Amino acid sequence: YASEPENTYARSVILGAPATGKTMRALGGMTSHIWDIAISPGGDRLAACAQDGTLRTWAVPSGRHLAVGKLPGTALKCLSWSPDGRTIATGDFAFGVTTWDAATLRRTGHAALPIGERMHLGINQVAFTANSKRLISLTDDEFFVTWTLPGLQKVREFPSYPTAQFATDGRTLVHLSERPWKTGTDRSMAVWDLQTGRSRVMWPTVEPFALWRSIGHVVGVTDDNRIAVARVSDGKVLARGPKVPNPDGMVSAVAVSPDGRRIVAGNWNFGGIGMYEVR
Repeated sequence: YASEPENTYARSVILGAPATGKTMRALGGMTSHIWDIAISPGGDRLAACAQDGTLRTWAVPSGRHLAVGKLPGTALKCLSWSPDGRTIATGDFAFGVTTWDAATLRRTGHAALPIGERMHLGINQVAFTANSKRLISLTDDEFFVTWTLPGLQKVREFPSYPTAQFATDGRTLVHLSERPWKTGTDRSMAVWDLQTGRSRVMWPTVEPFALWRSIGHVVGVTDDNRIAVARVSDGKVLARGPKVPNPDGMVSAVAVSPDGRRIVAGNWNFGGIGMYEVR
């Protein structure tokens, strides 16, 4: 996770031991605000991107620095590893998408959407399809864009509602939408067919959410703060777990381990991270 001194932006990456929750070591090298971090699919490397346009990788759990790359002129806002671990994709504030060789952090591709009248904050999220042959990006002004790999040729762009998170298997894309209304925020879970651009919308039973083992299921938090697994096809909750220790009612993120055996929930206000075993 990213750590920050009081009254400053996060500039350190901290490795913690999952079994004990204790800090193992801090990873050096970052010189500006860290926007995103991600562990490789194999669990042996970690990448972080920052405000100064740098991308760095370290070995896990040793913390040995491996490589550094830089995209001049803009901040790197988000990153994602390809499922095969060979490529890292980043999105930046200038509506650009960049691919990097994961071993050397040499840039292998770059493409940018025309800014035009876009007055927002670039690319919010990037994700690879399961076969690593396509990349999906989500812009801050609410557009999904699909790209071919290698080469980053744009395939399709279609509008989205304001989105908290999305995930894809290459054929289907699932995301949680947030549409502001006079009475508050209207949340829904949308399922898109990436070939046709058609979608269907359902009311979510869990939020925030992440994919669980496959595109067919999501894991998240129910209204009564319980970890739960729900089916994408109809939103039905299939299993409920324990309540999340959450005095302020603000679970901000959930994630699932690559093997599907552990679920992690993070608390925005409380500052805690809870880990749950799937049996």
